[in-house]
Amino acid sequence: PGTSILSTYRSGSTPSYANNSGTSMAAPHVAGVVALMQSAADTPRTPAQIETIIKDTARAFPATPDRAIGAGIVDARAAVDAVAYRPGTISGMGGKCLDALNAGTGNGTPIQVWSCSGVSQQSWSLNGAAATFVGAASGRVLDIIGMSTADGSQLQLWDANGGGHQAWRFANTSIVGIAGRVLDAQGNSSANGTQLQLWDDNRTANQIWHYNPNNGRIVGVGGKCLDVTGASTANGTPVQLWDCTGVAQQTWSLGANGSIRGLGGKCLEAANGGSANGTQIRIWDCNGTTHQAWNLVGEIRSVLSDKCLDDPESGNTNGSRVHIWPCHSGPNQRWTYRRP
Repeated sequence: PGTSILSTYRSGSTPSYANNSGTSMAAPHVAGVVALMQSAADTPRTPAQIETIIKDTARAFPATPDRAIGAGIVDARAAVDAVAYRPGTISGMGGKCLDALNAGTGNGTPIQVWSCSGVSQQSWSLNGAAATFVGAASGRVLDIIGMSTADGSQLQLWDANGGGHQAWRFANTSIVGIAGRVLDAQGNSSANGTQLQLWDDNRTANQIWHYNPNNGRIVGVGGKCLDVTGASTANGTPVQLWDCTGVAQQTWSLGANGSIRGLGGKCLEAANGGSANGTQIRIWDCNGTTHQAWNLVGEIRSVLSDKCLDDPESGNTNGSRVHIWPCHSGPNQRWTYRRP
C-alpha cells in the first residue's frame, strides 16, 4: 500500500512535507502517474487499459514479499513511455505488413501479412515490460495459438496474460538511423569503453544487436551492452560498450518519434544531426528530430521457443499466415519495426 512515501502534509496551520505509509499516501502518486499517462497518450486510455499498463510496467520489489502485496513498484517513466508514442508497423518481404485478418479485433483473430497501407489493423505498439506487441485497434496482443512451440505454429490476437507465448524479442538486428546508416561499434571492437558511431550497413558483427524489451538491454558484439558512459545524464554523454551488469545506464526503451530512450529519459542520437560515417552516438534531450529516430530491422523471436516470426510465402502473397519457424537468417524472417 506504500511505505514511507514523501508527500505534502499539514501540521496545524503550517504546510510541510512528511513521510507516511498506507494507501492514502500511495494513491495520489498513482493518480499523478495516470494523469501523466493520459496527457502523453495519443488517444485517452480506458481505466482497464491504464490498470494493465501500470501493472505491466511496474518494477519488481527489491525483496521477495512474504505475502501477495501487488504487482510491484509503480514506474512512472515506463508507464508514460508505454502510451507516449503512436503504434508502428511490422513489415517484411514484398512490402507486406503484419495484419489482423479482416480488421478483426476479437480473441482468436488470425494474423497474416498484407500489403502495407497504414490501416489500423497493421499498427502495433510494444509493451516493453511485458515484451508484447499490442494491436492498436484491438488492445490485444500477438499470441502463438495454443501456446505451441512447434514449427509452423500460427499466430492470433488474444488478451494479454503474461505468458511466454506472447513475449517477443529482437535478435540479429540492425539499428537503423538517419540516412540509412546503422549503429556501429568503432573499430570492430568489443572491448569495454568502445564507443559507437554511425556507419554504412555491412551486417558485420559490430553492427548486429539483440534487444530484449523486458529487461531493456541492447546487446552487441562480444555480448557487451549499450551503456551510457559514466552513468551520466548530461547532454552529449557518449554511448559505449560495456560488460552487461543490469545497471540503469544499460536500460533502454522505445519511445515516441522512433526514439530509443535511456538513462534520465534522454534519447540516443547521432551527434549534431550528423549522418556521415563516423558520426558519434551520444545521448541528448529528446526533441523528435530525425537524428534521434531509429528503426529495428532483424529477427523477431518468440521468448517461449526462440523461434522466428516467419512469412512462409516470402512476401509474395497477401493473406499469408505468419508462423514461427526455426531461425535461418532468411529474408522472410527479417522484419522492420518502424515507429512514427
